[in-house]
Amino acid sequence: MRIVCLAPEIIPIINDLNAINSVVGGVYYGGKWKFKRVGTYIKCDREEIRALKPDIIFTSTYVQSHMARELASEGFNVVHFNPLSLSDIPLTIKTVGEIIGRIREAEVIINNWYDTLEEISSMSADVGGVRVYFEEWDDPPISCVRWVSEGIELAGGVDIFRDLRKEKAEDRVVNVREVVRRKPEVIFVSWCGKRFKKEKIMKREGWEDIPAVKEGRIFRIEPEYILQPNHKVLIGIKKIQRVLMEVSHACC
Repeated sequence: MRIVCLAPEIIPIINDLNAINSVVGGVYYGGKWKFKRVGTYIKCDREEIRALKPDIIFTSTYVQSHMARELASEGFNVVHFNPLSLSDIPLTIKTVGEIIGRIREAEVIINNWYDTLEEISSMSADVGGVRVYFEEWDDPPISCVRWVSEGIELAGGVDIFRDLRKEKAEDRVVNVREVVRRKPEVIFVSWCGKRFKKEKIMKREGWEDIPAVKEGRIFRIEPEYILQPNHKVLIGIKKIQRVLMEVSHACC
């Protein structure tokens, strides 16, 4: 099977299904895997894709929905995913596994997924409901997508912007003054494609009154381990839980 994968979050799934050699084209992914680059996350080169003669094209999220429609209208075989919550991720893995003929491998990943979820949940009582602000982007400030919010709660924390569990980033833009009002005890940052500068957050107007800023509790979570809806998000959630446990114990 020849796969063109325009969704970076699907690549680790294919890799862990032992089928990465089937990927003939995709978007840039840090150079970790070698396949022909046929575009970016929001724009693809259809002639380059056509030359690769793919059997299947994978796309994902509302951001790529327009590409999925255009490619399908031109006769390509497209499978589009739109995972929004943690519960959607095993279904994505299962579907990819079935399509590329790696059903047993998918079952292993899914079983490990649920085992890890149970492990994280079993330790959440040790966190004590630490208030968390998770920033997905800084200009404008955008709070976390639904599966990250669910992950914070799974880890035992409280997402202070739980009321903004929306699909589109523009619907999750937050007022910096509202962050101050909600008083997070920990701030997590995951700016995809942008260098993290802790001092940039600490110097925001009025933020010196935020408990997380007063105590210097501002931490970066690598985007590939939290913002991409695949099984790797559990790495990010476990990192979040470790920080929250330390904070919870320090406050006791």
